[in-house]
Amino acid sequence: MAKKVPHHNPTQKTVHVGGVSIFPMQTRMVDEDCLNEKHKGKKISEPSTGEFEVKAFLSRNVGEITAEVPDLDDEQLQSVLDVEQEGKKRKGVLDACADEMGKRFNSEEEAKQNLRTELNEKSDDELQQRLLAEDLEDLELAVLQELLSERKAASAGSGDADSTD
Repeated sequence: MAKKVPHHNPTQKTVHVGGVSIFPMQTRMVDEDCLNEKHKGKKISEPSTGEFEVKAFLSRNVGEITAEVPDLDDEQLQSVLDVEQEGKKRKGVLDACADEMGKRFNSEEEAKQNLRTELNEKSDDELQQRLLAEDLEDLELAVLQELLSERKAASAGSGDADSTD
């Protein structure tokens, strides 16, 4: 039987090691044989608070930091950027953070526009029904509210024009 060792997942995505799911920022015992070479024998230390530790993250070299920047959530990314700007001001780290923020913004704007196009084809009743759904995400909620508000304003505006005839 393989030796079980602790393995920490420092990313924001669930990882799977030898049939074990390790959720973000958690440590689980896994078979040592299932770890790839870069993780074997590595001492794993989980942050005592279970929270992201910016200074510990930034204590690494630029290459290690920039490789993990895409795995950070928005709050962590902003914290890394803020602390790095006040501290060492390493161009590679600052550029990686700025690039990632730009990608996320562009990706969100594109997703918003695609969703808006899709929802714009639906009737007001369908939009109202979707608004009541339990699995509604923040982006979809915002787009639904915008569309319904715009439609209401447009119908109120066209109603005024009709009443003046």
